[in-house]
Amino acid sequence: MKLHYSHDLQSPKESAFDTLMDPLNLKNFIPGCESFECINENSYEIYSRFNIGPIEVRHTVTMRLVDSKKPDSVRIVIFGEGTGSSINAEGILSFEAIADRTRIVINGKAQITGLLANLGSDVLEQSVKTLLKEYFNSLKFRTTI
Repeated sequence: MKLHYSHDLQSPKESAFDTLMDPLNLKNFIPGCESFECINENSYEIYSRFNIGPIEVRHTVTMRLVDSKKPDSVRIVIFGEGTGSSINAEGILSFEAIADRTRIVINGKAQITGLLANLGSDVLEQSVKTLLKEYFNSLKFRTTI
């Protein structure tokens, strides 16, 4: 599955980058996050539980932030297993200054197996975009200067 998503934040570029890389906000990046533990610098182990359609998803996920080029971009690598499925995903978050706001652009891809894969890529892609929209909307007010 490929993913392309963009979202504008009412925040300067460097502030938007710092806000998204803050571990307290990263915790919210994973839907249904119930535990979030730093395992070393820029690597986290996460347990999450949420629903996609009729399936309750429970995963233990490792998330790594690599190739950080503050305040322009960062690559996020995610690997997780659980609920009869697995996910192996990678995406680049790019930060573009546009007047008094910042456009976050995500380009990524994911390999999903098991129960989640049975939902089909269209359902999964729409679900991920909905979750990302909710996440970024929750940041909007915290990042305004």
